[in-house]
Amino acid sequence: MLTPTKRVMSLRDPKKKMSKSDPNPASMILVTDKPAEIQTKLAGAVTDSTLGITYNPINRPGLATLITILTSRSNAPKPVGKEREYMGHREYKGVVADCVAKSFKGFRGQYKRLMKEQEVLDETSRKGAEHAGIRAQETMQKVKTVVGLA
Repeated sequence: MLTPTKRVMSLRDPKKKMSKSDPNPASMILVTDKPAEIQTKLAGAVTDSTLGITYNPINRPGLATLITILTSRSNAPKPVGKEREYMGHREYKGVVADCVAKSFKGFRGQYKRLMKEQEVLDETSRKGAEHAGIRAQETMQKVKTVVGLA
């Protein structure tokens, strides 16, 4: 999935990058998460106690993360506009969760369909391994040449 957002921060520690390797599953949203899981994870996202919705990654990193997520998943030109300026954090998290769940619906469906097609998975895996083997041989040849073994 390609998105203009290069870096999304953790839901549990907004000073760290969101990562699949984080031991806390509540820190990240996965494309395969069900809408209820997305809702729960975003409801538990770390925010501050300041009222209102404003984008300030330095002083309000948790809220900035939610705004970044909403911006990346919606076509809304202004995720923080007059209509959301006085919104509570709980309500804003709900807006973000609904938007994310809707935007991931197609991906989840495609994932479920592909996971049932074992032949397609096997063929894709075989082609990937073949391609990786060719690239590894090319790389090793370059290494041997540089080191003087070729």
